[in-house]
Amino acid sequence: MTLEDQEYIDLTACYIVGDQTTFTGQAGDTITVIRDGTTYANIDIAASASIADVVDAINTAVGSTVAEETTDGYLRINGTTGVSIADGSTTAQTVIAELFSIADARSVTPITDLDHLIKLVDRANDREIRIVSWDTLVSIQPDPTTDYSNNPDFAARAVDRIYFSPTPSVSIVITIDYYKLIAKVTSASTMPFDDRYDPLIVAMAVQDFREFMDSADRSSILTAKENVGNLIEELIASAPSEALQQCESRRATRPYFNPQPVK
Repeated sequence: MTLEDQEYIDLTACYIVGDQTTFTGQAGDTITVIRDGTTYANIDIAASASIADVVDAINTAVGSTVAEETTDGYLRINGTTGVSIADGSTTAQTVIAELFSIADARSVTPITDLDHLIKLVDRANDREIRIVSWDTLVSIQPDPTTDYSNNPDFAARAVDRIYFSPTPSVSIVITIDYYKLIAKVTSASTMPFDDRYDPLIVAMAVQDFREFMDSADRSSILTAKENVGNLIEELIASAPSEALQQCESRRATRPYFNPQPVK
């Protein structure tokens, strides 16, 4: 979810933002907030007459300042590992839509496994956000405070942030399609590769083993390295590429080394 008047989103941050600027509680109104694994059930907001009152009710229930009213008057709840909001189990009527009318905006967890962006889409408005390099984004909008829009046109990734142009003027939900980071293999997990790469994994292990056992055995080490190189060439470098498979540098800057068209 984007933040109003902020040119970027932090993928490792965790927050939800409502889309209603007014609220008037009714008898029996309660909400449940789950933050970082702790449930704060049936928070009484019946006497709340504004978003600020709802913020106070949530912070009182949690015992710390986790909720705030944004500059545009929306309810924002911050967390670390996850945040969600829903109707309380004892609420007299459905009240959550009066704070978060978009169901997808009511729950979030941070993205910690992003390797490579594939696509950014604003599905609510049927719009694709074009992914460009950081240099291109800066050339399009050198000063992010000079151009705002409800729907950004361009985006660029910089480490754990995604920057937009124009700067989002409201909070909207962005759908992110991406390649995941390969998880660290442990004794209790399975290989995060297709089975076809198993011979390469074995060959790399043999190379490490030979280097560890006898670093002076140059002949055996070179043979092991050749086996690894041959398998990389056969299974990866010369293998057919599927659709959507990365085929160019992940670096944001150009030029980079790759086959060039005839000029």
